[in-house]
Amino acid sequence: MEQKELEVTVRTSLGSTAMKRARKSGMLPGVVYASGKEAQPVEMNQHDFIMTVRGSVPAQLFKLKSEDSSLNGKITIVKELQKEPLQDKLLHVDFLAIKEGQSITVNVPVQMEGEPQAVREGRAMLNQNRYDLEIECVPASLPEFIVVDVSNMEEGESIHAKDISLPEGAVLMSVPGQTVISLFGNRRLAAAAAAADTAGETAAPAAAAPAAEGEAGEAAEAPADGSGDTDEETPKEGSS
Repeated sequence: MEQKELEVTVRTSLGSTAMKRARKSGMLPGVVYASGKEAQPVEMNQHDFIMTVRGSVPAQLFKLKSEDSSLNGKITIVKELQKEPLQDKLLHVDFLAIKEGQSITVNVPVQMEGEPQAVREGRAMLNQNRYDLEIECVPASLPEFIVVDVSNMEEGESIHAKDISLPEGAVLMSVPGQTVISLFGNRRLAAAAAAADTAGETAAPAAAAPAAEGEAGEAAEAPADGSGDTDEETPKEGSS
């Protein structure tokens, strides 16, 4: 996975009053913590943070850039974002520092690929029951998405967490029997598709009807005794 660079500085003024002051000046307070170590307070430009994380996947890796040697170059992942509930404003961000080769547990988005034949024919609908899977792996094996091919699914079939292929070295942490994707029949869609097929079959004879009527009309115009035939000459009087 590509690492995004994020510039941070050490936050020296602590407490709720200091954090409010930082937010008013356009800064976003946060902390960087690692297993067994005390959390290190940091802050970053809020606008820069928003632009950096925009379009990122939930398990995005961030490489910190800082004048502080203890922070510079650290690989982190966002573990928690605190927001103001009414206005949805960012209040605080927690980063988890990751060591090279250290396994982490993250939720990775699930993406479907392909289209089952039953869906193309209008007989069934796909339902994605779960949009991410929790896995454990080292950062080098962390995928942006877990892609599931659904093109060969049959009507009534389900794909469970245990059925999905994971990157090499990754371990599934979600409930194995949990349904992720299901393909179920849709009677309304099936009935509509059948009605469309029936309409298509009856449309061809209906289209041919005007031609048949035209032929019948031509036949009606010709006299039955052949008196309308003008190809033969009429005999002249007095001829022998």
